[in-house]
Formats: sequence, C-alpha cells, structure tokens
Amino acid sequence: MWMRQDVAAEQLILGEMRLSLKDDSRYLNVISVLDEIIRNVELSRFDAEPSWYFDELSRNDRVARDLQHLLGNTLKQVSEENRHMRGICYPEGADHEADHFKICKTIAGLCSRWARSRADLMDLYELHDLILQHIQSHDGRFERYLSQKRYRQ
Repeated sequence: MWMRQDVAAEQLILGEMRLSLKDDSRYLNVISVLDEIIRNVELSRFDAEPSWYFDELSRNDRVARDLQHLLGNTLKQVSEENRHMRGICYPEGADHEADHFKICKTIAGLCSRWARSRADLMDLYELHDLILQHIQSHDGRFERYLSQKRYRQ
C-alpha cells in the first residue's frame, strides 16, 4: 500500500509539472516530443505483436529517427534562446549555453547509440530528467532575470 501512495504522489507531482509547462514552447517542442518517444518505447515492450509505431522501421531505427527530430527541435530552441541571451548580455549566459551544449550533445549521442542498437529506455529517462532540470534551473533563473529587468523598466 505504501508503494501505491508513493507512486500516486509522484504521478500527481508530474501531472502538476506538466500542467505548469503546458503552454511553454520548450515543453511543446522538446519535452512533449521526448515524452512521446518514451511512451512508444514503453508500450512496445509490452506488445506481443509489433506496434504501429514500429511497422515501417525497426524499433531502434524509429527511435533514432524520432531522436533526430527531437535534436532538431532542441537546436532550434537553444539557438533562439542563446541569441536572445547574448542580445541582452545575460550575466549567466555562458553557463546556460554550456548546459544547452550538454543537452544537444546528449541527444546526438543517443541518436547514434539507438541507431547502433546500443541504447535503452533508461537513457531516455535520464535525458528527460536532464532537460527538465535545465528548464527548472537555468531557464527558471533566466525568466526571473527577464521579469526583474522588465519590472525595473
């Protein structure tokens, strides 16, 4: 019974997090794509028959292709954000950009590993945590900086 309450509490927290991020373009363009990849891989583990998700391509090829899509969305997002941070001389911009690089490098590595059948679902969960951590920490600080800057004007 304790485990069920713990899982329910975690699901509630994740649900609230998703609600708070639902209108955020980072969520729509990055996290939601990754969530869909993870969901499809999770479902495929329990299907006796091949899922529609993997009909056209092998499981690893499909995941690698979807990770390429995720990488494209992420590169677009970070490029815009980096340009904006540089344009306003954001004091924590270098650290923020370094974290962007780490995320993009991680996704690119996963693309390669999935294409070579050397990755697993845990890698996707870790990437998910990395991206959420970035949004909550780096992007949170950037948003507070922008809010303070607007307030002062």
